[in-house]
Amino acid sequence: MRDERNGVVKLVPHKFLDPKLPLILGEFFYQLRASLDGAVWEAYQRLGGLQTAPKLKEERLDFPFAKSPGNFKDSSFNAFPFSDLLKGWVESMQPYNVPSLVKGSEDQIISEALILVNDCARKDRHRKLHLVGTVVTAATSLIDVGHPAKITYVTNVPADPLKGQYEIARFGVEGLTPEMEIQVNTNFTLHVAVQEISDDADLMIRLYHLKDTVMGVVRRFEQAVP
Repeated sequence: MRDERNGVVKLVPHKFLDPKLPLILGEFFYQLRASLDGAVWEAYQRLGGLQTAPKLKEERLDFPFAKSPGNFKDSSFNAFPFSDLLKGWVESMQPYNVPSLVKGSEDQIISEALILVNDCARKDRHRKLHLVGTVVTAATSLIDVGHPAKITYVTNVPADPLKGQYEIARFGVEGLTPEMEIQVNTNFTLHVAVQEISDDADLMIRLYHLKDTVMGVVRRFEQAVP
């Protein structure tokens, strides 16, 4: 109770997430990004690039993420004679083309997933820079007190454990005496969240989607350069 007439319902954390989880996720994003670069390098080798374009070194030939048409034109990917069809598809996925993609289309979904992978992988995978924690996505509280006391109001509060905010409800009471007990029944849902993935989607579903998207790109390269 805050005072004689007002109280709060709080979550009390008893177990915290494994501190290694941010590092594991960092490695996950890094490996997805490396898979995109690996698909480009494998296609380059299959097309005889080591003989025809030896100046394109492995460490410089990567899957492009260009912010402008000029950046894409100057990319190492564009410097190698991949097919026009493959180049056109990769260019359509570039960040500068996202505004022109139809919202909800397959290309738009793929492009935004790839951009997220790239942004997450850019963080130093040797440091805990991926903020991981739990978020409360839904919470309800039923509060009761014995007669003649009564509950005057109940207000749900958006809790945010990542910011140290554990309150999920506030309530008022009248006629409470020292021997009376307040009964509280709560229902709440917790999701593990990553700072860069800020929507309410289930984290595992999002991570599987990122993995499947990258695998789809790798298969696209394999089909284009058998």
